[in-house]
Amino acid sequence: MTQGSPQESILPAEVAEAVDSVRQELGSDADINAIIAALRARNLGFIQAILGLRAIKGTPLPDAKRLVHHSPAYAETAEDREEFWTAVQAIMREVDEGPDDHVER
Repeated sequence: MTQGSPQESILPAEVAEAVDSVRQELGSDADINAIIAALRARNLGFIQAILGLRAIKGTPLPDAKRLVHHSPAYAETAEDREEFWTAVQAIMREVDEGPDDHVER
C-alpha cells in the first residue's frame, strides 16, 4: 500500500490491495464515478467501495455512502439495499414499541 489510511488498515489484505491498485491506476484526483466503477470492477462490495472511496479521495462517510449508493456501478443493487433498510427500520420500530404496545385492551 502506498498510502496507509485508517480505512485501509481495517480492511482485509485483498481489499486493501484492490483499493491501492485503483489509487495507483487512477489517482486521487480521478472522477468519483470512475473510482467507484474501478472498485466495483475489482469485485468490491458496497461497504468495501465506501471505505475504498474514503481511502482514495478522503470523502466523508455520509457522502461516500450516498455517492456509492447512487453510482451507476452499484445501481443494480440499490433496490435490494433499500428493501433491506426498510425491513430493518420496521423491525426496529417493533422493538422500540415493545410487546405490550400490541396488546388490545
